[in-house]
Amino acid sequence: MKKILQVVFGILVILVFAGCPNPNGGGDGDGGGGVSLSIGDTETVTIGSETLTMIYANDSASINFPTGTDDGSSATLTTKFFMGETEVTNAVMAAVYQWAYDNSRFSSTVGDHNGLDTTTAKHGAQQLLDLDDIDCQVDYDSSGTFSAETGYKNNPVTNVTWYGSVMFCNWLTEMRDGNTDNVVYTGIDTTWEDDETTATVTKTGYRLPSSDEWEYTARYRGADSTNTVSGYTDPYFTQGDSASGAIADYNNAAACQAVAVYSGSSPAPTDEAAVKSLGAGSANSLGLYDMSGNVWEWCFTESGSSRILRGGGWYYSASYLRVGYVLSDNPDDEYDDLGFRLCRTAND
Repeated sequence: MKKILQVVFGILVILVFAGCPNPNGGGDGDGGGGVSLSIGDTETVTIGSETLTMIYANDSASINFPTGTDDGSSATLTTKFFMGETEVTNAVMAAVYQWAYDNSRFSSTVGDHNGLDTTTAKHGAQQLLDLDDIDCQVDYDSSGTFSAETGYKNNPVTNVTWYGSVMFCNWLTEMRDGNTDNVVYTGIDTTWEDDETTATVTKTGYRLPSSDEWEYTARYRGADSTNTVSGYTDPYFTQGDSASGAIADYNNAAACQAVAVYSGSSPAPTDEAAVKSLGAGSANSLGLYDMSGNVWEWCFTESGSSRILRGGGWYYSASYLRVGYVLSDNPDDEYDDLGFRLCRTAND
């Protein structure tokens, strides 16, 4: 039995489809509406005319999996959660930031900590989105309208800082619930620094994945034993020197090209306009697209004074696609090959 949970501005509609068995088995997770879930079940969030899909990724209270490019380490997850099917798109980003504007989360006085104009959107004196970068495909005009550029609504949002992705998560949660009860991130003030941010992952609001959550979902293969790490059988996990869902390591161009958009793709992407968020490569065993390639993805996890990035991007070579590879960057940086993907804790 396949289940789809549809969330429309805080209203949960449960759609149950019979005759669609889940090959990954059952679980005891709860999507927030008292419904027992299985890995692979989906939750569709409708935001005005836009939607985003979340996939139930972990139904275990404790699951161990390999980490690192050489599979030499391991980690254990103790949280049941959903992961975004794709990276957040320009259209979805514009819809949520429009809600923030309409609900007075921005100030028209640019010098304010939350100042907004056609060049930048800020909060806590941190830039969230570099609106005047030529590669940013979300626009804001002086009439008070956020929009995705024509032809790019389904591209992954880029030129977004770690701060911008965190505020997106908080605002989408508040937009969904009509209150801040389930907002994950707190400690955000008018002089916001990333290390002041507290994450309460037991709450069911939207959030960034941790680095471990990202790696688990990028590696997950379920019952498929192809190109997997020895010693893990229920489920299997992709080897750390491979792209997410790939059947061979990163040195195998055909295996990489089947699942990822990157500099070695055929044809090779020449700029961010060539990359689509909705299925640029084939999905992995969880049904997640572009866990490797397309754009790098912010994680919440700290690395010294930086924040973790995962997955590689369209501009980078195959070695950066490896599911065990970890990069980090300053939380206020933004690039045309850097975006993010949503995560959400499921109730028990």
